[in-house]
Amino acid sequence: MKQILLALLFTSLSSFVSADYLAYSVSSSGKIPLPKNLDLVEVESLVNLEWGEYRGPKGRVGILPVENNSGGSTSTVLSGSNSVRYDVKNGRGVPVEGIEAILMNTMNATGRFRLLERTVLDQALKEQDLGASGRISQPSAAKIGKLLGAEYLLQAVVTNYERGVKQSSNALGGLVSGVVGGNAGALLGGIGIKKQRGVIGMNFRLIDAETSEIVFSNQSEVTLTNKGVTFAGSAVVSSGAMGDFISSYSQTPIGKAVIAACNKGVFELAKQIGSKSASGTIIKASPGKIFVNLGAGSVSKGETLVVLKKGEDLIDPDTGLSLGGEMERVGRIRIHNVHEKYSIGEEENFDVSRISRGDVVQSMNTATGLKFAEKWTSSKKLKKKFNKESLRNLFKKKPKD
Repeated sequence: MKQILLALLFTSLSSFVSADYLAYSVSSSGKIPLPKNLDLVEVESLVNLEWGEYRGPKGRVGILPVENNSGGSTSTVLSGSNSVRYDVKNGRGVPVEGIEAILMNTMNATGRFRLLERTVLDQALKEQDLGASGRISQPSAAKIGKLLGAEYLLQAVVTNYERGVKQSSNALGGLVSGVVGGNAGALLGGIGIKKQRGVIGMNFRLIDAETSEIVFSNQSEVTLTNKGVTFAGSAVVSSGAMGDFISSYSQTPIGKAVIAACNKGVFELAKQIGSKSASGTIIKASPGKIFVNLGAGSVSKGETLVVLKKGEDLIDPDTGLSLGGEMERVGRIRIHNVHEKYSIGEEENFDVSRISRGDVVQSMNTATGLKFAEKWTSSKKLKKKFNKESLRNLFKKKPKD
């Protein structure tokens, strides 16, 4: 028994010591952990991110359809006979479905969120008439959250979208232009003859699914330029349902700017809700058998949850929205059976008749902390330092035999 306890203690300490950074910037210079304030980080270093390892509870989030308030036209990129094909090279519209796919991919990559199934969410949106952000603050937003078991709804709005292209005046550009008969968009050996700039502005709004209140809002502005040379490398996100669009779009300046903006927005979301104890609600309860809407990835076998019963609902007299209410601690339940989307537990020394469907449960496990780099060293500085060290080593005198 003593050996088992020591082993468990060692495992816990090892997990604590090896706590990973929230995210890393990945480049040819290596992998650099990101600081808490991303305003210190250049845009180029936010395109390729690797998210730190995380094994804690995941917040349940529903991603609402991405909206386009930029003034530019919206282009459809979904496959199907009624869709419009988006031309990555010449397209001027805002591909909201593609941006949504990038956002979902990024949130999944963090390992900190459990995203609601999109088909179910779309149906609920249709029934509750929540397709636009102008209606998201109404009480029906709380209904959809309760219906789907979501803790939060995420609304992403494109506020600015510019895909600028300028003719390059360098000699290489002129040479290639002459070879291809004046086609300014031509490429030779992977070298482009245009200067391109991508500008994206996105607003991320996190909505409490119980009260409809916007609990967090972040504006992400990103400008990214390629100076006469096309971006190289593989796609930074998986193509998924978007097919070839994502892999092609992610190689353009505007595509990379969108990815950087999504990375930046999700990084801020993770700081807000990506490190908290799991919480959910009771589905139904009977003596020795209490069902909760927390499944695998949120709770584990043997975990203890506190049951909280909501008191009188406080309603804002000006807006008519629920402001929540006082929470009374009823007792604790211990989980003994975990399924994909729900778990079953039993009460610990309290009368089950005191609880009912919709009561809140919260894990007693301590939330995993967030770890950030204390300072930021840009990849350009690292590359410069690496080159200097390489030169010093090259000219360093070798010791005589």
